[in-house]
Amino acid sequence: MKIYSLLFSFICLSVFSQSTIKEKTEQGILKYYEMDRENIHLHCNKTTYLTNETIWFKGYIIEKKESKLNFQTTNVFVRLVDNQNTEISNQLFYTANGIVEGKIKINENLPSGDYFLQTYTNYMNNFFENEATNQKIKIINVQDKSIVNTNSKNQLSVNFAFEGGSLLYQTNNNIGVSIKNCFGRGQKLSNIEVKNSKNVVVNSFSTNQEGFGKFELKNIENETYRLIIPNNEEALTKELPRPVIEGINLHINNYAIEGKVVVKINTNETTFNKNKNKNYSILIQKNDYANYVDFILDQPFKELFIEKNSLFEGINIIRLLDSELNSISERVIYNVNENSTKLNLTSTVKTKESLNIKASIPNKIGNFSITVLPKNTKSNYNYNNIQTNLGFKNYFDSEDFDAAYYFTNFNKRKAFELDLMLLHVKESKYNWSRILNDAPKPTHPFDMGITVTGKINQNVPNKQNTKLRLFSINGIEESTEIKGDNSFEFQNIMAVDSSTLYFSLIKKDDKLESLSIYSKLENTNRKFLKAFNYQKPICEEITFTKNLYDSNFEFPKLEGVYELKDVDVIQAKKVKLERRGEYGNSMAKGYKIDDTEAGTFRDVLSFIASHGYDVSQQAGQVTIRARYATSLMGSRTPIVFLDNVQLQDFTFLLNMNLNDIDEIYINKRGYGMGSDGANGSIRIYTKKTTAFKEKPNQIKSKPIVVKNGFQPYTDYENPKYLIHSGEAFENYGTIDWIPNIYTNEKGEFEFSTPHFGQKEVTINIQGIDNNGQLYNENFVIEVK
Repeated sequence: MKIYSLLFSFICLSVFSQSTIKEKTEQGILKYYEMDRENIHLHCNKTTYLTNETIWFKGYIIEKKESKLNFQTTNVFVRLVDNQNTEISNQLFYTANGIVEGKIKINENLPSGDYFLQTYTNYMNNFFENEATNQKIKIINVQDKSIVNTNSKNQLSVNFAFEGGSLLYQTNNNIGVSIKNCFGRGQKLSNIEVKNSKNVVVNSFSTNQEGFGKFELKNIENETYRLIIPNNEEALTKELPRPVIEGINLHINNYAIEGKVVVKINTNETTFNKNKNKNYSILIQKNDYANYVDFILDQPFKELFIEKNSLFEGINIIRLLDSELNSISERVIYNVNENSTKLNLTSTVKTKESLNIKASIPNKIGNFSITVLPKNTKSNYNYNNIQTNLGFKNYFDSEDFDAAYYFTNFNKRKAFELDLMLLHVKESKYNWSRILNDAPKPTHPFDMGITVTGKINQNVPNKQNTKLRLFSINGIEESTEIKGDNSFEFQNIMAVDSSTLYFSLIKKDDKLESLSIYSKLENTNRKFLKAFNYQKPICEEITFTKNLYDSNFEFPKLEGVYELKDVDVIQAKKVKLERRGEYGNSMAKGYKIDDTEAGTFRDVLSFIASHGYDVSQQAGQVTIRARYATSLMGSRTPIVFLDNVQLQDFTFLLNMNLNDIDEIYINKRGYGMGSDGANGSIRIYTKKTTAFKEKPNQIKSKPIVVKNGFQPYTDYENPKYLIHSGEAFENYGTIDWIPNIYTNEKGEFEFSTPHFGQKEVTINIQGIDNNGQLYNENFVIEVK
């Protein structure tokens, strides 16, 4: 793990020295953030699923302090739970270069409702704060029908947020208000009155479309204030709590004056007289970076002007500290990077069947995933996307909010409204007292692959000349020393779920020995130790009931799925792939070459060209290149094997007839192949050759079947709909999912997608560039 140095800037507005306090602060922050923290966002191909579908996702794992992809992470768990935290599934996925890809097949018997994808690593268990990501999705059982609830207008919830932490007697107070309906959606209301105990209107305000508003009460008295909220024919009254008598409030404004942050310290005479001329500090912090402003409380109201470049990009936690380092008041603000790069679509070419789109992030190198959906889709990425999960919600525990609303056409008004939302955060999830006194300890290991442990249950003489071998027919080959008590350990094993590992004793002369052995997989079923909290809305926007009719026209129909009663269904025979278990084939897409395949493609190179690779011939030389790079820099050439022998010269494949080929396995991500397979692997097996002359059961070895291992990688397959028109498809259908898009060195990229005859399609692009900037863009493309 890296240790990052703390950047401290001391802006002295007083003549006294606080070196000891600052040293303790610096040491506390450095120690607390010494261990790297991972944060994960899953970009899913949809957010509303049917029970006859599969959840496809691409995960982005960042190291929080650097806000860049974390190349160290390898083991990521993705857990599907319902809104009662009942676990539906929990699977382990392999991560490479900060990216994880996978799928979760939805159980067709799941009831309709809200579900959550909880994504975590074992290392996250070291921290007091919950660093896991919980992303809400909706799953609808295709045997149900939906009922829209429209009766919510009279059920409002009202919450207050006092800037600085409290409603303070005899001083000026900023009060934030959040008004939501029973669905949990913000209510835009106007003419909300604020009255004192004498029923005199002392202020009025409105809320925005997210339900947030703010008003000021000046020099308030020790009395009860209340809001009069118009609510159809009947007004709703909500009382504020009575003011506290003593305290100091911190008010922040980072949007009113260009290049400046206005910090206001408010207190009353009672508090001031007790703390007059005492030393205080403003601490501006993000992770292990901080800036420090010292001042003396020499008047009840104090206003400081701080250069905006003292803020850090994104979330900033601003605390008012006394001379004993107690946090008196806290505020969370957001500093927008005004020089951020915009993702633009540079051209769109429409053909009869597809859209060919070019886009760019000028002079950046980026990694993106793209989902294409009908224009009127029920899926919505405004509330749950890479910006909200890796730029906001990973710093505090909050409800979902519409990030797209705030960051589309960002201006001063949007900055004000964003600050309104953050006012309700009240404080970050990083407790100040804990930062100073209770740094996390690495009691939960940083998993890298799977650990295999065990013990040999027999006498092993001459241990110094004997090793234990671990191997598999999909490419694993390791050996380890045998300890004095006959125990052993293999670390960092990339073991695929349901595959088989074998053990053998082997001496220096390579002679195999029989053995009796006990073994187990240590870290394939890690549990996340933090509680899952979900506050259900008072009422549901959509409820579901069983459909009593033979046919359900609300949801799109898939090919081969029939709603027939009393009919015997004969299942087609599945073609068996003989070499699925060999080498890295369990992580690859396998093809059995039959007469249909052989008749469709001219030769082996034509087959490869039609399955995701660019094949070219020049001056007698054959080049095979992936259509995208799997790292931000480097070659695009895959490794190719013929009957398990690696080809150094692809011209060997020229004019090779598919009639001579038995099976082909294409592993576009190169999982299980190490760094040599960074751009994928292709394994070709001829009909006349057997890949393994010696079977594992013919040697003296003991097997262990991998349970809960890494999920095998599979290429995306689009649902095969009967039709691509009508309201059912427009609401719930899927058009395309493109998980791997990489820019060239100029920041340019392109992709193609079918449009299935839609008039318009919605394209959501999410990703990250080499500087750590996050992208979430929605485009509506007119097709015809």
